[in-house]
Amino acid sequence: MELELKNMLNQIIDNQKITNERISGIDEKLAVQDERMTGLEEKMTGIEERMTGLEERMTGIEERMTGIEERITGIERLVNDIAEQTAGLIEFRTEMIEFRSDMAIFKQRSEISLGEINEKLSDIEIITASNWKDMAKLRAARC
Repeated sequence: MELELKNMLNQIIDNQKITNERISGIDEKLAVQDERMTGLEEKMTGIEERMTGLEERMTGIEERMTGIEERITGIERLVNDIAEQTAGLIEFRTEMIEFRSDMAIFKQRSEISLGEINEKLSDIEIITASNWKDMAKLRAARC
């Protein structure tokens, strides 16, 4: 019986050693898991910091976009003003072209009229000279 008890006690001690070894292995694994968790926590902190940085950059971009939108609105106003001025200038240019065309027509008609007047004056001078000649002949015939 004593032998059986010793064997049982040895078996219990062996089982306890195996259990202790397993527990030591589990402790080692838990320590590794703790290190991994610490590493993950550090990585999460880094990610959170980067996310904060990205949020700040997005805020900056939004502010710049607002400024750009205001500039674009100003540019649109300028373009509209320029379009209105251009339309006015085009209308003025069209009126000037029409005026020049009218002036060219008037000039052409005036030149024609002046030419006709010059011809008629020449005819009148010839007729007047002929009349003077006839009057001189009549005077000479009377005397």
